[in-house]
Amino acid sequence: MKTNLLTRYGGWLVALAAFLAYANTLGHGYVLDDGPTIEHNRLVAKGFAGLGDLFSSLYWKGFDQAEQGRTYRPLSLATFAVEHQLFGPNPAVSHWVQVLLYACLGALLYQTLRRLLKSYPAGAEIALATALLFGLHPVHTEVVANLKSRDELLALLLAVAAWYGLLRAAPNPAGSWRYGWLALAALAYFGALLAKETPIALVAVYPLSLYFFTPVRGRGLAVGTVPLLVAAALYLGLRAYLLAQVPASPASLLNDPIAFAPTTGEQWGSRLAVLGQYLGLLLLPLRLTIARMAGDVPIVPIASFPSLISLLALGGLGYWLWQTWPRRSPVAFGLAYFFITILLFSNLVVNTGNSLAERFLFTPSLGFCLILGTWLGQGLASAKWRSLMMGLLAGLCLAYGLRTLARNRAWASNQTLVDTDLQAAPESPFLNKLKAGQLIEEGERLNQALAVQQATERLQLTLRHLPNDWSTLATLGYAQTLLGQTQAALGSYQQALALYPHDALTRVRMAATYRLAGQPAQALAVLDGTQADRYAGYVYREYVTLWEQNRSYQQVINYAQKALQTPDLSAEDQQFFRQAIARAQQARQ
Repeated sequence: MKTNLLTRYGGWLVALAAFLAYANTLGHGYVLDDGPTIEHNRLVAKGFAGLGDLFSSLYWKGFDQAEQGRTYRPLSLATFAVEHQLFGPNPAVSHWVQVLLYACLGALLYQTLRRLLKSYPAGAEIALATALLFGLHPVHTEVVANLKSRDELLALLLAVAAWYGLLRAAPNPAGSWRYGWLALAALAYFGALLAKETPIALVAVYPLSLYFFTPVRGRGLAVGTVPLLVAAALYLGLRAYLLAQVPASPASLLNDPIAFAPTTGEQWGSRLAVLGQYLGLLLLPLRLTIARMAGDVPIVPIASFPSLISLLALGGLGYWLWQTWPRRSPVAFGLAYFFITILLFSNLVVNTGNSLAERFLFTPSLGFCLILGTWLGQGLASAKWRSLMMGLLAGLCLAYGLRTLARNRAWASNQTLVDTDLQAAPESPFLNKLKAGQLIEEGERLNQALAVQQATERLQLTLRHLPNDWSTLATLGYAQTLLGQTQAALGSYQQALALYPHDALTRVRMAATYRLAGQPAQALAVLDGTQADRYAGYVYREYVTLWEQNRSYQQVINYAQKALQTPDLSAEDQQFFRQAIARAQQARQ
């Protein structure tokens, strides 16, 4: 096959297409979990000085040491720390890095697939079509437009780099393994796992790709696989060491409603239905939304239409794989790749703690793109079908690109994202909870009681679906405090603390409500024993305010001095406590 102009510059073409598809995110701000991950992360804010702590601690430590979770993903946080050191807190810089990384992923994916399929007819055309479809597929918008998802992006970028290194290391029929490339592949794979656990499934994909498309067999497969297995074992050992003293997190009804389904049949039926939704999003990525949590994920029995149609579709794909496996074609490999990688997110084997999320399709979608890219690429290599397939590929890329650009606009800000998705899911508990928080901020900023009242209505809607969601109850208590509904607020706070007694912010707000109601003893009782990390400034502010009202000036001085010893205290808080000490000292005189 003669290499044509498109395949010769295929890597540049894919990178350019991916960049242009996400160019309208370059001016976006911080959205959703970008706050705790970047904007309010104390270790990230330390820049180079925080790198050691980032690599030796769990994911959320820089946001709230009391809530570190059971996640170890230091690499993406390290990139944000480097950006902070060089450019300060600048979301535009982070979005530029994000889009450039995605463009690099597209180019590297093309080169990897081209090397993988170099002995296959139309291999270059298949690689080009697959990489273009992957780079433009709208289901990736959450990963690229949401900075927090750099963990997914870096993980796949480095995993593909490891794959490319493995293929460069693999011997030709007359050669031997190139161990330098093999070492680089293992190093890249270890880096991918440091970004996120997602690539762990690819340790089965790598040797499978050698079996399908190279002459490597038997001992050779072991030689190529063992270094990658060692990298995986090192990561898992490091992760287990860091998680050893961290208790298992309880299941969350908000994130994983299927785990709370009343019967086993409904749990399995719902999980099968979710796999059907994933297939639907790959085929027709029309309804893209963050509303995929409790109240948004259907709970259905195993004999229901959604679960049965999903089972039928998966069974059909499995039969297709069985039929095409002996030919070791790109289609068979794409099917095997999809099944291997989607299994990690299916909750059929290991519960991920999330029932459904668009970002979980980022890695598995490559299998779908390879299947479709094989059909299109083979047509591109045929003189008879080239014009038709070129038109189909161009049309599909245009449709994908326009849908991606349209969805990107929703990710400009928290308010834009929530308002956009509420149009499609006005009853979503999660979206209404987020909108309530925005309305409360607006009401406080503009002194508008109407906005706060609207927030309480949205919170009540959320509680109809999630009656035991402590954070919703705590937010409702705060809204009721702002509206002067003291007794209702205290009741909401009590319910929240009964469900999650250690939340420092809820305790501070409840104490403030007692103080405003003229009950300082109750306020002090609520504050007593509060374990604060990122809310330490709030806790000490409330103590100082209470003791100042009680004219206990020595206590004011004591607590203000304790506060000033707190690490990472904001400049505003430092000024508040110094002024409190000065007032107390003057009052004592």
